[in-house]
Amino acid sequence: MKDTRFLEIVSVIKQNDFKILEDFISSAFFNKNKRVISAFNYVKQILHPENINKESLGKAAFGNSKYTDANFRMFLSDFTKILEQFLMFKDNNPYNRLELLSKLRRNGLSKSFSKHSSELLKELDSKQAKDTFDYYSLYLIETEKAFIQGDSKSIVKIDNLIDLIYLSLKLDSVIHLILSGSEISNSGFINESYIKLNINKREHPFLYVKLLTLRLVSKKASEGIIRELESLRNDYKEDKSFYKYITDVLLWHYKKTENHKKEFELLLNLSETGLLEMIPTNLFLQMIDCGLAINDLTNTLKLFNKYYKLVKDSNAVLLARANIEVYKGNFDEVLNIISKISLSDAFYYEKVSIIKLHVYKETADTELYRYTHDAYRHWLKRNRVTKQ
Repeated sequence: MKDTRFLEIVSVIKQNDFKILEDFISSAFFNKNKRVISAFNYVKQILHPENINKESLGKAAFGNSKYTDANFRMFLSDFTKILEQFLMFKDNNPYNRLELLSKLRRNGLSKSFSKHSSELLKELDSKQAKDTFDYYSLYLIETEKAFIQGDSKSIVKIDNLIDLIYLSLKLDSVIHLILSGSEISNSGFINESYIKLNINKREHPFLYVKLLTLRLVSKKASEGIIRELESLRNDYKEDKSFYKYITDVLLWHYKKTENHKKEFELLLNLSETGLLEMIPTNLFLQMIDCGLAINDLTNTLKLFNKYYKLVKDSNAVLLARANIEVYKGNFDEVLNIISKISLSDAFYYEKVSIIKLHVYKETADTELYRYTHDAYRHWLKRNRVTKQ
């Protein structure tokens, strides 16, 4: 079950969405498989999705009836498709609205098309900081309008939007390539002077921030760029997605430069703004490590207690607890906690090994220190997953 599409989807569904999901699954329009309803009653009680196992899920779905692996796979496929549909329909998914506009245009429903396109355009125009999907949405709307009206103004708008989509995607791809350590050839790079000519800070703040991010990851950073990002972050507090993007960029920078104090300030601020309803495992661990690095145990414990139930990976929660106990010097408790961490993942094997080495060094247990050190060294050589 570990690497299934089913668990992958369940892990991103928020706890407060389970009531809506229950209504969705119970609807005969969306789901005609009664076994899915029975299985859902089991799934919604499991706090950490990775604790869902095939036997219990099969028991919940089939009861006392016998079933084959083929029966189970068919049931799980149905359950997964329903969860995918739920993700598509919930929260007034913008893709669905764009698809509706296309269907209205193709069926010649001009009045409905005019109503819905005007509403969507109004929403998009009200966004101060537009990102790639916003430009793409505008492009699709203008394209549909051009089919109906044959308006030359729409053609001009479409042309401008294609440029903006290209710039946004190109900036994203180059930033990610640099961060991944890839070599950027001249042909694959983006002409910064061309961007400057086409990006207006007031009209396209998201693209402007991406340009600043490119300079940051290209090691062209200066205090001026950081101050500009901080200023923009304060100016756009109401735009949650843009605010989060800038915050993530600054978090990356402060982590890279080991400015743990500024990094932790940003993490605390993110927590206070309510932007972390679902917290990724890596960010949760970053919070704990950063708080302990600046000796702020009080706020570290507050963040741990606030978010540990939202973290889908139980190993991450145990690792965070172990690091807190290491900081406190409770080494017996540390060893007890890390004994419960699954070591099948290379990331956790390495982290647990490092913690053990620290504990045995602090407790002057030379024999166990040498044994762990040798085992870890051989593991590194054998797996070659981590730079020594």
